[in-house]
Amino acid sequence: MIDYFILLTPVYVSFFWSIALFSRKLPARQFLSVFMLTVSILYFGHALYFYQNYAVFTWYDALYTLASLSVYPMFYIYLRLLTFELKFQRKHYKHFITPLIFFLIILGSTILMSKQERLDYYGYTMYSFPFESTTLIMKVKNIAYVSSRIVFSIQVLFYLFMSIRVLRQHSKQIREYYSNVDEKALLWIKTLIVIFAITSFSSIFINIISKEVFMQNFNMLIFPSLLFSCLLFMIGYSGLKQKQIATEIMFDKKIDAIGYKQEIQLSDNEIINNLKNAFELNMLHLDPDLKIWDVCLILKVSRLKLTNALRNELGCDFSFYVNKIRSSEVQKIISKGQAVNLTELVKKTGFDSQNAMIREYKKHYGKNLLSIITTV
Repeated sequence: MIDYFILLTPVYVSFFWSIALFSRKLPARQFLSVFMLTVSILYFGHALYFYQNYAVFTWYDALYTLASLSVYPMFYIYLRLLTFELKFQRKHYKHFITPLIFFLIILGSTILMSKQERLDYYGYTMYSFPFESTTLIMKVKNIAYVSSRIVFSIQVLFYLFMSIRVLRQHSKQIREYYSNVDEKALLWIKTLIVIFAITSFSSIFINIISKEVFMQNFNMLIFPSLLFSCLLFMIGYSGLKQKQIATEIMFDKKIDAIGYKQEIQLSDNEIINNLKNAFELNMLHLDPDLKIWDVCLILKVSRLKLTNALRNELGCDFSFYVNKIRSSEVQKIISKGQAVNLTELVKKTGFDSQNAMIREYKKHYGKNLLSIITTV
């Protein structure tokens, strides 16, 4: 009995998060809720298969295939909703065309099969029992099933690559827009990508060795079941805590229009000289929430102009430039050789956390800050 309970653990976990994450105010969290519901449908199909429940699984097979081919596209779309898009868009439907086609083929084949054909097909796929004749409709369903497994393996690799690409694009974007990026860097997404990769390759492995291996040794199901349950719990918990950063970025980018209206024609070199003067006179780096748009309004240049000037003249992005100045402030303070309170040091240099200060100082000076300062 305990084995069956463990087998259903991914269903309990994902269904719990599908309820806990539902929110009309946050499209990304709401979509993650739908993702979790889809996952619960998928793992319930696993349970039916391994419980050898012929009567239900025969009809559930089409829904199971739809869910299995939808989870990875949904995870990718969820990442896009977090980082670049405010809500689910019409263009996202294309990711579900293939899953829907397989759903219709398998469902249609099941409906057209006679009771004996369904029994034979189930016995063949579940236990590899031979039968005397194979009808056309049975061949169609079998081809659809095998093809769906191949598509699933391709999906895993494709959407893993696309998810990593989204994360890199997001990281590049926030480094160009913000001085302190930790809050918007979605560092936990890197953990999710690792989780995604583990889940992906585990799924491919199970897909390759086939479920029949697990049918022969039911205890082998305990480890993947617990693994997927833990991964799903981490995804759900992280999603519950996470804001939809795309909303904040889109709100900030509205200032771009102001920058373009006020823009004066300056060369990249002139922009950088004005930038250096502005930081020196106004001590802009001491503002932990400093954004590129704040500087654009002072310099009367557009965000794009300032971004290009930083890249062309200094070979860096906005975050790197500001944090280099902050790190130099840290260096000035600790060079006096006096005991330093880390909390005060953070406030005096414009960083938003000790971790950010230590990381940026090491990036610019190549030294561990904690090892060279005396704290009080």
